[in-house]
Amino acid sequence: MQPNEMKVAMIHQAVKKGISDIKEDPGRGIRNLVELGEMFAGGRFQKDFFTTVMTQLKDENSAYYKLVEQVANVVDAGILTTIGVNIGYNSLSHGATMIRETEKQEGYNVPWCLTVDTGRETFLPSETMERLVTEGKELGIYTYLVFIEEGYPHFEALFDVFGRQEECAFMPFIHPHKVDEALCKHILRAQNIVPFIDLDCKDPEVKKQAAQNLLTQGCLCGGFNRQKSLQEEQVGPRLLEETASLGLPIFLSIGDKCHLAKKVNGVYGRFVHLREHLTLPVLPIDLYSDIAHVDKVISSEACLASIKGNGSFHFTNVDRCEQTSGFNIHSISLREALMRVMGKKKADEVAPA
Repeated sequence: MQPNEMKVAMIHQAVKKGISDIKEDPGRGIRNLVELGEMFAGGRFQKDFFTTVMTQLKDENSAYYKLVEQVANVVDAGILTTIGVNIGYNSLSHGATMIRETEKQEGYNVPWCLTVDTGRETFLPSETMERLVTEGKELGIYTYLVFIEEGYPHFEALFDVFGRQEECAFMPFIHPHKVDEALCKHILRAQNIVPFIDLDCKDPEVKKQAAQNLLTQGCLCGGFNRQKSLQEEQVGPRLLEETASLGLPIFLSIGDKCHLAKKVNGVYGRFVHLREHLTLPVLPIDLYSDIAHVDKVISSEACLASIKGNGSFHFTNVDRCEQTSGFNIHSISLREALMRVMGKKKADEVAPA
């Protein structure tokens, strides 16, 4: 089922005007854009999000004003509009409705976004990625997180796939060495790609140059760190300092496990607090915890599905560790894989064929 073309067109024009208004009068333009988001919000997650943002904007000294103004002035308006529509409407409204219908009728969990690791030794072909996206859209999945190692051999072909899937949003996680002028222009043409550079890179000049390339070309972008043992007390403004110094507007923290403990997740609570009391113009995201939060709002159960470079299908219901399903996406469709291993309340009962 394709997104409603008329509604998409209306939202597209409204967001485009909102971005233009920010450049003319940042304070009023930002508030008007958020009010517009509240008006078009179709799901509970969007409504909660815009309500939270509006609360933050009551403080005229909020870092959110600086963050939004910076993004509006630096990032290409077409990219902002396309990403806003593809995530805000296609994924979290139209796609969410499709997901809820599928889960209700067919009895298995469908993640709102799909994570793909293109591999380190065995590489996922770009053709397989395109098939996954085509099958994912049929289920209501319009957002894709793609981890790409520096030595991945199909880099350009993969970005071509992203550009062809116009209704989707792609977030590739890449080494800053891969960011050059040609890649930035490719991203600019596609309009639906938000790259994140690896801040674990040891060369500060390489990271600086990558960020400058992306921002100079008008790309919406961010940085990420892999966190193996992040403690609650470490989640604070200092965590965002490098990202802010590079001029990047988004910071992603990626935990070593893509699941939440059943007890209260203290680290995630600190990320929420950090967002609510932002002091630097950087949006902090705890990747897997925020994915789970969105998924649980969309559905009754939070879940995450991922594809590895060799095609193996992995999953978690987010309350337990990631599990290998025993299925391979090269020999089974995405729908069938989800149906077989992600049944409601039965995510640990895997029966490979």
